[in-house]
Amino acid sequence: MRSVFSICLTLSILVLTSLSSAQPPKSPPPAPAKLYTDEEIRKLAKHDIDKITGKDEALLKTPYLDVVPAGESYPRAKVFKALNIDEARVRDFRHSQVDFVVFLYWQVSPSYDICCMTASNDRGNDKLELTDPQRKVYGIRLVKRTK
Repeated sequence: MRSVFSICLTLSILVLTSLSSAQPPKSPPPAPAKLYTDEEIRKLAKHDIDKITGKDEALLKTPYLDVVPAGESYPRAKVFKALNIDEARVRDFRHSQVDFVVFLYWQVSPSYDICCMTASNDRGNDKLELTDPQRKVYGIRLVKRTK
Protein backbone atom coordinates (compact mmCIF):
# COMPACT_ATOMS: atom_id res chain seq x y z
CA MET A 1 0.00 0.00 0.00
CA ARG A 2 2.85 2.30 0.85
CA SER A 3 4.45 1.76 -2.57
CA VAL A 4 1.17 2.56 -4.36
CA PHE A 5 0.91 5.76 -2.37
CA SER A 6 4.48 6.80 -3.16
CA ILE A 7 3.96 6.02 -6.87
CA CYS A 8 0.77 8.16 -6.93
CA LEU A 9 2.54 10.96 -5.11
CA THR A 10 5.48 10.86 -7.50
CA LEU A 11 3.18 10.89 -10.54
CA SER A 12 1.19 13.81 -9.12
CA ILE A 13 4.37 15.82 -8.58
CA LEU A 14 5.58 15.03 -12.10
CA VAL A 15 2.24 16.07 -13.65
CA LEU A 16 2.09 19.31 -11.67
CA THR A 17 5.71 20.13 -12.49
CA SER A 18 5.21 19.51 -16.21
CA LEU A 19 2.05 21.62 -16.28
CA SER A 20 3.65 24.56 -14.57
CA SER A 21 6.76 24.44 -16.77
CA ALA A 22 4.85 23.84 -20.02
CA GLN A 23 2.97 27.14 -19.86
CA PRO A 24 5.22 30.17 -19.72
CA PRO A 25 3.73 33.19 -18.02
CA LYS A 26 1.58 35.20 -20.37
CA SER A 27 2.78 38.68 -21.12
CA PRO A 28 0.13 41.33 -21.60
CA PRO A 29 -0.68 42.19 -25.22
CA PRO A 30 1.16 45.25 -26.51
CA ALA A 31 -0.73 48.49 -26.03
CA PRO A 32 -2.02 50.03 -29.26
CA ALA A 33 0.05 52.90 -30.56
CA LYS A 34 -1.16 56.27 -29.37
CA LEU A 35 -3.27 58.48 -31.57
CA TYR A 36 -1.68 61.66 -32.84
CA THR A 37 -2.30 64.79 -30.82
CA ASP A 38 -4.87 67.27 -32.09
CA GLU A 39 -2.04 69.79 -32.52
CA GLU A 40 -0.07 67.39 -34.75
CA ILE A 41 -3.13 66.95 -36.97
CA ARG A 42 -3.96 70.67 -37.10
CA LYS A 43 -0.43 71.28 -38.46
CA LEU A 44 -1.12 68.95 -41.41
CA ALA A 45 -4.14 70.98 -42.52
CA LYS A 46 -3.75 74.19 -44.49
CA HIS A 47 -7.03 75.47 -43.08
CA ASP A 48 -8.68 75.82 -39.67
CA ILE A 49 -10.31 72.43 -39.16
CA ASP A 50 -12.32 73.71 -36.21
CA LYS A 51 -14.17 76.38 -38.23
CA ILE A 52 -15.93 73.82 -40.40
CA THR A 53 -18.67 72.08 -38.45
CA GLY A 54 -21.62 69.87 -39.20
CA LYS A 55 -21.86 66.45 -40.74
CA ASP A 56 -22.10 65.62 -44.45
CA GLU A 57 -22.36 69.21 -45.64
CA ALA A 58 -19.21 70.10 -43.71
CA LEU A 59 -17.27 67.33 -45.42
CA LEU A 60 -18.02 68.78 -48.84
CA LYS A 61 -16.92 72.25 -47.66
CA THR A 62 -13.64 70.95 -46.22
CA PRO A 63 -10.62 71.56 -48.47
CA TYR A 64 -8.59 68.61 -49.71
CA LEU A 65 -5.05 68.13 -48.51
CA ASP A 66 -2.51 68.77 -51.25
CA VAL A 67 -1.29 65.17 -51.44
CA VAL A 68 -3.15 63.62 -54.41
CA PRO A 69 -3.42 65.83 -57.53
CA ALA A 70 -6.89 66.40 -59.02
CA GLY A 71 -7.86 63.64 -61.42
CA GLU A 72 -5.45 61.10 -59.93
CA SER A 73 -5.61 58.44 -57.25
CA TYR A 74 -2.77 56.89 -55.23
CA PRO A 75 -2.48 53.84 -53.00
CA ARG A 76 -3.49 54.81 -49.48
CA ALA A 77 -0.12 53.62 -48.14
CA LYS A 78 1.62 56.21 -50.34
CA VAL A 79 -0.77 58.93 -49.16
CA PHE A 80 -0.28 58.10 -45.47
CA LYS A 81 3.50 58.00 -46.00
CA ALA A 82 3.44 61.43 -47.69
CA LEU A 83 1.51 62.79 -44.68
CA ASN A 84 3.77 60.97 -42.18
CA ILE A 85 0.76 59.11 -40.80
CA ASP A 86 1.57 55.72 -39.33
CA GLU A 87 -1.27 53.26 -39.90
CA ALA A 88 -0.57 51.74 -36.47
CA ARG A 89 -1.60 55.05 -34.89
CA VAL A 90 -5.06 55.29 -36.47
CA ARG A 91 -8.17 53.41 -35.39
CA ASP A 92 -11.97 53.28 -35.49
CA PHE A 93 -12.35 52.61 -39.24
CA ARG A 94 -15.73 53.57 -40.71
CA HIS A 95 -17.06 54.05 -44.22
CA SER A 96 -20.06 55.36 -46.10
CA GLN A 97 -20.97 55.30 -49.77
CA VAL A 98 -22.71 57.67 -52.16
CA ASP A 99 -23.10 56.23 -55.66
CA PHE A 100 -19.60 55.12 -56.75
CA VAL A 101 -17.75 57.13 -54.08
CA VAL A 102 -16.81 55.45 -50.83
CA PHE A 103 -15.70 57.66 -47.94
CA LEU A 104 -13.15 55.92 -45.69
CA TYR A 105 -12.66 57.37 -42.19
CA TRP A 106 -10.07 56.65 -39.52
CA GLN A 107 -9.62 58.41 -36.21
CA VAL A 108 -6.19 60.08 -36.18
CA SER A 109 -6.43 62.13 -32.97
CA PRO A 110 -8.91 62.59 -30.13
CA SER A 111 -10.82 65.24 -32.12
CA TYR A 112 -10.09 64.53 -35.80
CA ASP A 113 -10.53 61.93 -38.53
CA ILE A 114 -8.77 61.48 -41.82
CA CYS A 115 -11.20 60.94 -44.68
CA CYS A 116 -10.11 59.36 -47.96
CA MET A 117 -12.36 59.00 -50.97
CA THR A 118 -12.15 55.87 -53.12
CA ALA A 119 -14.07 54.77 -56.18
CA SER A 120 -16.03 51.53 -56.04
CA ASN A 121 -15.87 51.31 -59.85
CA ASP A 122 -12.07 51.76 -60.10
CA ARG A 123 -10.59 48.58 -61.64
CA GLY A 124 -7.42 49.20 -59.61
CA ASN A 125 -9.44 48.54 -56.48
CA ASP A 126 -10.96 45.24 -57.64
CA LYS A 127 -10.62 42.53 -55.01
CA LEU A 128 -9.09 44.97 -52.48
CA GLU A 129 -10.70 45.37 -49.07
CA LEU A 130 -11.70 48.91 -48.10
CA THR A 131 -8.87 48.97 -45.54
CA ASP A 132 -6.19 47.57 -47.89
CA PRO A 133 -3.19 49.96 -47.94
CA GLN A 134 -2.92 49.44 -51.72
CA ARG A 135 -6.48 50.67 -52.35
CA LYS A 136 -6.39 53.78 -54.52
CA VAL A 137 -7.69 56.93 -52.82
CA TYR A 138 -8.15 60.61 -53.58
CA GLY A 139 -9.83 63.64 -51.99
CA ILE A 140 -7.94 63.39 -48.70
CA ARG A 141 -9.37 65.55 -45.90
CA LEU A 142 -8.89 66.10 -42.18
CA VAL A 143 -12.23 66.60 -40.47
CA LYS A 144 -13.64 67.02 -36.98
CA ARG A 145 -14.94 63.81 -35.51
CA THR A 146 -18.70 63.64 -35.24
CA LYS A 147 -20.16 62.58 -31.92
